[in-house]
Amino acid sequence: YTSTLGSYPYVAVNAFNLWGLFGLNWVSQETRLLFFSFETWGTIIIILIVLLSALFFFRAQNRKSRYFTTAGFLIISMFLFSIRMHERYLYPALALILFAYAVRPLKEFLECYLVFTIIHLYNTAYILYFYDPQNYSATTPLILTVSACTVICGISYYYTLCRYDIRQVSDTESTFTYLVAFKFRKRRKKAPAIHFSYEPASSESRIPFLKQDAIILFTIIALYSIFAFTDLGSMKAPQSGSLLEQGDTVTLYTGEDQTASYLYWYLGYYENRVFTLEYKTTEADAWQPVGENGQFTMSSVFAWSRISLPENCRYLRLTCISDKASLMELALADAEEMPFMPVNAPDYQELFNENDTFPAEGISFRNSTYFDEIYHARTAYEYLHGLHTYETTHPPLGKIIMSIGIAIFGMTPFGWRFMGTLLGVLMLPVIYLLARDISKNRLLAGFACTLFAFDFMHFAQTRLATIDVFVTFFILLMYYFMYRYSRLSFYDTPLKKTFIPLGACGIAMGLGIASKWTGIYAGIGLAVIFFMTLYRRYREYQYAVKNPLGSTGGILHTRIMASFRNHTTKTLAFCVVFFGLIPGLIYLLSYIPFVSGETGLWAKMIANQELMFNYHSSLNATHPYSSLWYEWPTMIRPIFYYSGIIGDTARQGISAFGNPLVWWAGIPAFVYMLYLVFQKKDRNALFLCIAYLAQYLPWVFVSRCTFIYHYFPSVPFVVLMLMYAALQLKELLPERKYYAALGIYAALTVALFCMFYPVLSGHTVSIEYVDTYLRWMKSWVLVYG
Repeated sequence: YTSTLGSYPYVAVNAFNLWGLFGLNWVSQETRLLFFSFETWGTIIIILIVLLSALFFFRAQNRKSRYFTTAGFLIISMFLFSIRMHERYLYPALALILFAYAVRPLKEFLECYLVFTIIHLYNTAYILYFYDPQNYSATTPLILTVSACTVICGISYYYTLCRYDIRQVSDTESTFTYLVAFKFRKRRKKAPAIHFSYEPASSESRIPFLKQDAIILFTIIALYSIFAFTDLGSMKAPQSGSLLEQGDTVTLYTGEDQTASYLYWYLGYYENRVFTLEYKTTEADAWQPVGENGQFTMSSVFAWSRISLPENCRYLRLTCISDKASLMELALADAEEMPFMPVNAPDYQELFNENDTFPAEGISFRNSTYFDEIYHARTAYEYLHGLHTYETTHPPLGKIIMSIGIAIFGMTPFGWRFMGTLLGVLMLPVIYLLARDISKNRLLAGFACTLFAFDFMHFAQTRLATIDVFVTFFILLMYYFMYRYSRLSFYDTPLKKTFIPLGACGIAMGLGIASKWTGIYAGIGLAVIFFMTLYRRYREYQYAVKNPLGSTGGILHTRIMASFRNHTTKTLAFCVVFFGLIPGLIYLLSYIPFVSGETGLWAKMIANQELMFNYHSSLNATHPYSSLWYEWPTMIRPIFYYSGIIGDTARQGISAFGNPLVWWAGIPAFVYMLYLVFQKKDRNALFLCIAYLAQYLPWVFVSRCTFIYHYFPSVPFVVLMLMYAALQLKELLPERKYYAALGIYAALTVALFCMFYPVLSGHTVSIEYVDTYLRWMKSWVLVYG
């Protein structure tokens, strides 16, 4: 809302804005400045809020929930009483109330969260979808009054809840009792606190990989692979061409019986090449520029493009203005867009020797690069051919892996997308094995594998030749190996055997970081899990010291006491090698195909680190499909990769976002994981929370332009949290109904995937179908038109 306080896109319903709209319009400006200095009163109130928050915090004494309730009180109070507050400032309070519920599961916290969610949705939805500051509506004061009343009621309830939280009463006592009959309430005994058990535990045995596992995995992989590799891209594209220098010309003659309406070209590895294009009808005519001045730019590399020609065009002259240009293929087409060869094509054999690659079906993602493929696929090609490296803002390994597909299938759309799609398939057995280890249940592992296979982001992102798929694959791999290590105890397992998953984890980490720097985020999570595991071994050692002659879990305490220091020292030394030296060596060796101005492997690597850091730290770009970190789980803004227009009512589009049954359900699943961590001390839930937050939380502090695909490395752990939440609910249903419910949920996930398949794969679809069935939010741009 806009008030006398000033005009903003949308301003929160709070006390000062209400006074400004209803109470101060009749007061003169001088009186307002004298008695109603909002800045002055705002400062005073902020100080009072901070003091009151501190009072609540210290009076809560030892309650863990005080951190969240106090922070929520602080934010909500600032929202209500500070000036020029926007609705978005209330979002953190919603999260804090959920955290408070996770720590102290009072139904009043959950009720409060639901009330605030409804209020916040009401306010924000009205502002974003209905309010027009340029066209004042007489209903605005009424809407504002209703909104303000709900906000004040909700906040009053929360203030009471904060007061209740600081009282030393039992968790089972209700707020209603506190409000109405607190003098007569009876104290109840608290349930005993649940703590992590540090009794020595034996290593977890692995479930053997049996025929059932093979059947489940093969079925999911085969079904997904059909979707993934179908229509991935053409296996034909120009492979040879001509390198033009500045001033070089190409003159074409169509013949007396033929005129050209379009000139097509396929550009090589130099982008934004400037040319002049001239035409004439007869040989005796003077050359005329095509367009206003005859100049045009060939921009996208390894992509077909075209330009329209004037009528009666029989002679064409193309002149290179840039210092050099790599032209892979040229083609002429008539008014019906049918290609034909110029009469003098033999004079330019390298430009007209692959006419079977002409995009007769039209220029599309099937025969050309799109989105960031113009950077990454091009650089993979340059690595193969020893050319100067163009894309230098990310480490090289992802493009090196991409180049394997190019080496096998050529520089074709199928070739540069093959390895990413293959790794998208290989993610499935990894997530299956990790889910099986966590749940100890093959059917639940198949459930998780199905959810991930048919997640929209997993499908769209792995079919695009960018590096995010490679870092996500290695992140999933490194957490799989770290999970295996964390479930082995070096008290009952030979130390060398524990080094196998630990070393594999370090190698996977090195490969991930060498693909993209976001692998470092995963490394932080791995470090947390590793040192928590070592701390557990230390506590088991302490437990053994207190009873040196006993045994627990089949492990003699004397063995624990004798091996702890030796095994810990060797494990730390092993980590120095496999999480320091070897990843560093992998990173350095990934620069072997990197060609730049520096000579020497070390010099190239160091110079590129400086370049990457400066680029990402100073990037101030904007993009119409960028989104902020807190918008990703709710999929407010999918990224729109590709658009094609097929007639008046049909379109093609490729978008990347999540399957609603995975991403939206993942939000309460994460909250449930927090509950399991804080209330049940569940180690698996803790592992999943750390893995998820390690990939997600760092983006909170990134100020540069971000996109929803940055959430992709978190998606495997969203799926695993859903699977683990489903495991906890197993006791609520009979076994047959339980597995039937899982099957129905997985089937609905696949059905949604099939429903959205056209806008994930680029297949032709009607605008009406997209608008009627697929555009669930107005912010979803799935096709143009």
